[in-house]
Amino acid sequence: MAPRATEPTAQRGRDGSADRPNSDWFPPRTLQSAVTLGLYLMPQALPIAMPIGLLLGVLYGLRGGVVASRAAVAVLVVAALCSIGSFTTLAWVLPESNQAFRVAAMGDPRIARGYNELTLDALRRRIAARRAEQRVVSMVALNYYQRWSLAAAPAVFSLWGLLLIARVPNRRWVLGITAAASCVGSYALMDAGRGAALRETLSPMAGAWIPNAAFIAATLMLVARQTSNAERRTAASN
Repeated sequence: MAPRATEPTAQRGRDGSADRPNSDWFPPRTLQSAVTLGLYLMPQALPIAMPIGLLLGVLYGLRGGVVASRAAVAVLVVAALCSIGSFTTLAWVLPESNQAFRVAAMGDPRIARGYNELTLDALRRRIAARRAEQRVVSMVALNYYQRWSLAAAPAVFSLWGLLLIARVPNRRWVLGITAAASCVGSYALMDAGRGAALRETLSPMAGAWIPNAAFIAATLMLVARQTSNAERRTAASN
């Protein structure tokens, strides 16, 4: 899941005795401010929407048989460009838009950044600082590695889709169920990896990369099976 804007916290009253919610928090005072807040949240959807969109595009756009090599290359080029765009969004655009959302919602430009509002460079420095202080780094390290994993997801999902085409029946409802199962499975693996990393059962890197690793492993298994079947058919014909 893409890093979401950290929810602004309540502010302490002037007498310091009690916390009070900021009056500029929801609901927005004008339609313009509501639209502005919505625009700040848009980058959160891109790293999730791109791999899902590519998977659906491959399954529905290229269904019906063997995919020509030119079409496969075109898909992989588009997937690579989407991965680059996703990385740029996760590394720099999303942290800034998250922080802009929090500042606009709270009306306080001094609000401190959470992990989701830090760029990759800032996260790397935060991890190094916490390790130097011998403090737990699971949460911040998981945030760091998840961004790399999400950036690679468009390429991984595109490869997965290209291999599924030859094995999934050419029916719209079957393709839809296959795509939905792939997305739900990816989310479940992401959630399981996150939980394992936070419990320190797995390293943050391993926990973040579990979804991609699982799909890459499944892709390699399909390739190996197709190669084996082709060799058997060739041997039988001879």
